[in-house]
Amino acid sequence: MLANWTVAIVQKNVFLRWKNAFGRLTANQALGDAIHSTIFGLIYAPMLIFDIQLIRENSQHVGHALLICYDISVYSHLFISLNRFCAIFFPINYDHLFNKSTTTKIIIVTWIVPIVSSFYLYTYDFYRSKLQFKPSQKRD
Repeated sequence: MLANWTVAIVQKNVFLRWKNAFGRLTANQALGDAIHSTIFGLIYAPMLIFDIQLIRENSQHVGHALLICYDISVYSHLFISLNRFCAIFFPINYDHLFNKSTTTKIIIVTWIVPIVSSFYLYTYDFYRSKLQFKPSQKRD
């Protein structure tokens, strides 16, 4: 968790100073990973280890946040890969394809798509079946 936040902060300071698309996309991916590991490390893992009833009863909210952060990471990897592909195979058009405006739009899409798409699952689960963490029964 500490390593992910260190990477996110260092990348934000270093890569945003460079102001290139790869740096901004990488910093975005590191931020999603840092939030994911923080939620998992500070909320989900203690719920499992210490059997905290309050968190367990509201684990669907934690799961929803983890799902969003994971999807942000996946979409960021997709766009970073696309960025590297264009840099290698279309170097003449690269600056036009990944200018500051396009990169900003990609980052916004990287956050909006996971949030919007996960709300369907969240509302379906919450209002219909209320899926949450349920520890398995002990077997003798």
